[in-house]
Formats: sequence, C-alpha cells, structure tokens
Amino acid sequence: MAGLPCIMVEIATSGSTIYVGTHNYVTRSADTPASTFFEARLTQDLSFSRSIGLAFFNTAPRGQQNFGTIELVNADGAFDSHVGTSLRDKAVTVKRGETGDAYSTFSTVATLVVDRVEFDGEKIMRVFVKDISAKLDRPLQQNTYPTTHPVAALRGRPRPLTVGRCYQVPALQTTAFGNGQFDVHEDDNWIGLEQVLDQGATLVEGTGYERSTISGVYGFERLSAIGGKQVATVLGAFLVGTTHIDEGFTALTNWTETNGGAGGRDASIVSNTLSMVNTLGGADLILDWNGGAITTGDEKFFFYEFDCVTFTSGYCELRSSSIGSSTEKRIDAVGRYTGIIRRSLSMSPRFVAPNGSNCSLTIDNFKVKEVTPIEQLSDLVTYLTVTKGPLASGDLNSSAISTLQTDTGYRYGFHTADPVSIASMLDQVCVSIGGAWWINRSGDLTMGRLTAPSGTAAFTFDQSSIKAGMQIQFDQAEGLSNRILAKRNWSPFAESELVASLNYVQLNASDKDADVALSNSNYTYSATNVGSVRDTPALFGDRYYFEVTVSAVGAGTQHYIGVANSSATITSYPGGDSNSLSYRANGQSYLN
Repeated sequence: MAGLPCIMVEIATSGSTIYVGTHNYVTRSADTPASTFFEARLTQDLSFSRSIGLAFFNTAPRGQQNFGTIELVNADGAFDSHVGTSLRDKAVTVKRGETGDAYSTFSTVATLVVDRVEFDGEKIMRVFVKDISAKLDRPLQQNTYPTTHPVAALRGRPRPLTVGRCYQVPALQTTAFGNGQFDVHEDDNWIGLEQVLDQGATLVEGTGYERSTISGVYGFERLSAIGGKQVATVLGAFLVGTTHIDEGFTALTNWTETNGGAGGRDASIVSNTLSMVNTLGGADLILDWNGGAITTGDEKFFFYEFDCVTFTSGYCELRSSSIGSSTEKRIDAVGRYTGIIRRSLSMSPRFVAPNGSNCSLTIDNFKVKEVTPIEQLSDLVTYLTVTKGPLASGDLNSSAISTLQTDTGYRYGFHTADPVSIASMLDQVCVSIGGAWWINRSGDLTMGRLTAPSGTAAFTFDQSSIKAGMQIQFDQAEGLSNRILAKRNWSPFAESELVASLNYVQLNASDKDADVALSNSNYTYSATNVGSVRDTPALFGDRYYFEVTVSAVGAGTQHYIGVANSSATITSYPGGDSNSLSYRANGQSYLN
C-alpha cells in the first residue's frame, strides 16, 4: 500500500546522528541505517533551488544548491544538548519517498553541510545549511612566509604554487644579498627546472644556477651575478610512483666498480656510506648500478635524492646512464642533492670520479623514484580538493571527471604567487574547457560541460510550437555572440620578457643511427648513409621555430629536418613514417 509523501533528514553531530522527518517513520532491518526511528519534527516542507552556471553566460562555472533553513520542533528540549555546541560543516542528507516504502528506495535530494545552528527560544531549533562546495572557499596556499622574513616584501605573503608545466614563471628572490635564492613552489613537491632565464638569456645549470639546497627554499640558487628579471620553465607538483632504487650503501652488491681497487682510487663502503676516492688519477673511477636497468617509456620522469655526508676534496658526478657522458649532478660539497632525470631510454645510474678530479667524499641514502607531473584533469582535481583541500578521494565523481578529461585531452598547468581559493582555481580550470563543476545530489564533486545534442530528437520545436504572442530570438543569450572561453588561457608578456636569442640544441649521442657521426660537442652531425638523430631535450608545446646551418653537401645528398616522437625510426629519414614530419632541402614536406 502506498504511503504518504515525506521528507527525511539526517544531521550528523559529534557523537551521534539526528534523524527527523515530516512524518514518523521507521527504517527496515535491511536498510541503512537499520531499524531507525525518524521522528516527525520538521515544522515545514523544505524548498530549495539548484543551478549550474557557465562562463558563456557571464556566471561562475559552478553549481549551487540553496536550501535556506531546516526547522525542528524542540518543545520537549530534545535538542537542548546542542545549545552552545558547533555543528559547523557536519553532514546533512535530505531524502524523499513515501512512508510505506523501504528507506533504500528513497531518493537523495541533496547532500549538504551545516553552516550554523540557532535556537528560537526553547521551541525551535533552526539548522542553516549550505552546499558542500562552500568548504572549498578556502585558501589554496597554506604556507606563508614568516613575519620575520628578511625580505620585507614577502612577509606574510603566501608562498608561490606551481602545478604542471609552466613557462615564464617569475621567481621570488628570498634573500636580500648575494646572487640570491629563488622560490618557484611552496614545498619540495615539485619536479624541477627545465630552463632558467635572466633577461631572456638562458642560464647554464651548474655554472649559472643550480637547484637550491637551502632549507625552506624551493627553487634555485643563482651561481652567477644577477642581470635582471629571473624567470623559469618549471615542472610543478607531482605524483610519486614506483621507487626503483633505495640504496643505503651497506654493501656494493648492486654496483659494479671500474678502475678501482688501487691506492688512492677506490669505491668502498665506509661506515655504511659510499666512499668515492680518486686522488691517484690516471683513470676515471666508475661505479655502475647493476641492479637492473630501469626501463623507461616516452618521456618518463625520475626524481633522485642523496646525501653527501663528508667532503674532503675534489668532486664526483652522478650520471643517468653508462651511454654518453651527460652529468645530472656535480657533487662537490656536503648536503642534500635532488633533481629530475627525464629519459626516453633505459636508465642505469652511475657515480663517476673523473681522472684528475682529486675526489674524496662519501655518499649515502641514494633513491630514485618514478614521478608524474600533475597535468591531467583527474590528478589536478584530486590535488586541489583532496591533497590541498578538505575533501576525501571518495567525495569525487571520478567517472565524470575522467570522461571530461578524455573529451578535452588538455594538459593543465598554472602558477600563482597571489592568494587564491580552491573554488576559484576550479573555476579557472573549468573556464579553460568551457565546463562547470558542482556537487551532485550524493555529495560528490563532479564536472561536465555543454555539448552538442546527439541521437534521435524526441520532438521538433519551432516557431509554430510557441504560444501566440511569443517568438524565438536566436543568439541573444548574454555572452554567446562575443565570447569564446572554451580554450586554454594565455598570459600576455611584455617585450622585455621575450627570449632575446635562440637556444642551441644539442644532439643525442644515444639516440642516433649508426651511420650518423656527431662532432662539435654534439652540435654538428654528418652522415655516410640514410640515418637520423634526435635532439635533447625533447620539445614541448605545439609550435616551434628552428634554424639549421648546412655547412657541406655531398653529391646527390639531401638533408631533412623536422620533428619526431620516440616511436619514429632513426634508421631512415624523418618523415619516412607516420611518427615524424620533415622538410627536405628541395622544399617538399614529408609525412609517412
């Protein structure tokens, strides 16, 4: 038998849950909650509105639920124990159904949180509720510079925050003297620097700058005199994946030594640390990781860290592979060393004390972790609302967010040194894809966007369908005719901030055909047959400008230049398959 339409409300408190409704109701033993009495204490039916705005219509791209208040009868003093207590942000669930139905069949109308509670004399308890999205109206940056900071302009300001790959990030100088320490992020959860520029000129890592090792500075240290404005290309916050190496140096079981074992040139274990000594000279002392090469895919990132525990003299180097001689980090002082290795080939770390380095130092706690920059929508929303915010991972509608991620396909990135709320940052993300975010009826944060209708129309609506005296006016909604916001945001730069010169690109000695020879420190190539070589580092973005100087051309020789991903063959010319594109010297373009 059908029952009476009713509304049931669950209000969480610190020690229990308040169950009330418009009618007396008892849940069944198989329901959740089981065999629970909802007392008829609601003084009136609840009314509410739900809406979702879009930037197209000049409104914030977010949803809102407005409920007003929930009034409960308290004539018998049942809720007097809540006088003076705080229920702020406690969960409120509103359901509707019929008194004769099982509670499991009730529809969830809304999931809300308590804003505040007031008592009207002793007879009425009023619960003011708000949308869960209100919990995200809180600062995104939780770390601020102390009020005693030596740079007065930074005192009390939030530390900068960088997520994803960001270009031309202005670095904040945190010291008022010397070459300076510069911040690009608020903590050590960032991958690293791809480029540092001073007045448009690219600085060289190791001589112009290095990643800061000063406690509380999450950026870089200038090693040369400052010329002007410091900016950087930064890979921001990241997700930590597999730890491939966690070496405490209790033994050298996982390492192979070359040219060691001589007095004054040896790699050994001293007090559970790695001792690298090459004061003898005559050869490079090499220590290769033999615990298995780390197989990488296309553009994998690895975060390394280790400690130089004691230092006597000279230096040694950390390299990412036994192929080539590219140095990831020069070790020449006591302290913590960290950085990022990006590779598309297998990686096998090695420590090298070069001939003539006069190296004598010890190393400990060497770790290599696979990391992923937070650039995908799902990772970004989790970082903003869970890692940095008050929500739990179960509070996200992961399916809807993943669907939007697939539909848009964007990589996201942002940098801010100004105070910003989590909610407003979600707004900016949604503006860039023409979407919106909201809290659904079950209390989960979800995302979506307006898309063109598909499928078979249910009915046709035209001028004749409208009541007499009304008419259709197309394209008159505010913002539709003159605003297109469903694209990535772009930031204008002053002329002084543009790069003043081209960067010379080094060719990759470990990513070339056997018929290709490199010279001039890998800036020049020649070939005796058909073969290719890729540059390093890899390029990012969707537009490039490049110049090539041809110094000599043999009889019948044709040169090709272009772009290729890691799947393109290097035994042929670029443009010879679908994974590369090139221009030939005769002006023709080649693809597949």
